[in-house]
Amino acid sequence: MRNRDPKLKGLAGLLVFFLLVHVIVLPPAVVSAEEEIPVPNGNFEDEVNTAWVLKGDGVEIKPYWDYDYNSGTEGKRLAFWHSEPYTATAEQTIKGLKNGIYTLKAYVMCGGTHRESYMYVKDFCDGESVERVDIKDTSNRWVEISLRVGVTNGQMTIGFYDDGEANAWYNADTVTLVREKEIELLELPVEIPVPNGDFENDTESWEITVADYVYSDAYNVDSGWDWNGEGIGTGKKLNFWSEEAFEVDIRQTITGLENGLYTVSAWTCDDDGRIEYTMYVQDHGFSSVKIGVKNGQWRQNTVDVIVADNKLTVGFYYKGNAKAWAAVDHITLIKKGELEGEKQSEKISVPNGDFEKDFDNWVVKGDAGAAFIDYNSPYEAKNALGTGMMTIIRWIRIRSLPGLKTGIIL
Repeated sequence: MRNRDPKLKGLAGLLVFFLLVHVIVLPPAVVSAEEEIPVPNGNFEDEVNTAWVLKGDGVEIKPYWDYDYNSGTEGKRLAFWHSEPYTATAEQTIKGLKNGIYTLKAYVMCGGTHRESYMYVKDFCDGESVERVDIKDTSNRWVEISLRVGVTNGQMTIGFYDDGEANAWYNADTVTLVREKEIELLELPVEIPVPNGDFENDTESWEITVADYVYSDAYNVDSGWDWNGEGIGTGKKLNFWSEEAFEVDIRQTITGLENGLYTVSAWTCDDDGRIEYTMYVQDHGFSSVKIGVKNGQWRQNTVDVIVADNKLTVGFYYKGNAKAWAAVDHITLIKKGELEGEKQSEKISVPNGDFEKDFDNWVVKGDAGAAFIDYNSPYEAKNALGTGMMTIIRWIRIRSLPGLKTGIIL
């Protein structure tokens, strides 16, 4: 039973009037402006092509049949075709880009049998990553395709690839590039906690998978010689090791992130028994990004990624020969920039907003004693329970009186 203050007795029939006035001035909303980025010879109309690098049999720039073909307009387009099975690419690198999110579009048309046919973007970050969109049979009609990419190193390589059977064909035209949102760097980077990023709680928060053919655990956490020391360290680290050849993958998904530019970092070391050792980032709104881990004594590995889906997964994949050894420690996440138009709201402190200092900072007007402080009525929210002081306002009876306005103004 909730305790009731004796002051409430006898208030039936009274009109309780309570007014709080609080004015918050918010900054104007920022709206991101898309900007079209010129693609050299994106329409393939130049007399002498100096932009696109063509490789393989059966790829060339041909006149007529451009993307307006269906409405009768002539022009040039990129064309793949050969009388025998073939593979070919056409690509170019665009530099001097501002870091941010971009959309690449093109019109394509194809027919025949293709083992693989796609438009792609690569070289847009310091790690290894490729964004691609497959091209299917378009029934002899031009179809627009598109893909999004997060640029973190000021450039990208765009291209078209075709692996076709004899007499298959594939055309592309009107390539456009638009920057959706630019990265705005923070004045002071913000470190985001990575749960158990130092492995001091063993493997808590991490998901670990060992290849089916490996009969041992292939990993363990121990103390000593961690990333802090050139000799014996005092903390824990995660080790990869097995008597037999093995593969192991460890990963963790971090949610609730603000979209923006992040740096993922980890310290690693290993011996010469590795076959492959990579750090990767995925589930951040774009294709997976991976980097080869540096070989030898403790070294720091870093990669920048743009988060566009409020989360990311950081992981490590190791494949080694029998008795190979490697370790990882001190995984960190630092936010370095925000996406244009997505600046996070600033939390404004309301002085004595929890009423822990009675009515300090508040102006109370209305019926005497109608507003008071109570210690015994905790505030319950979805993920919180406050047991401190609260203001309790009880409207005993409301009567409509001419010319009288009551309420709470925020």
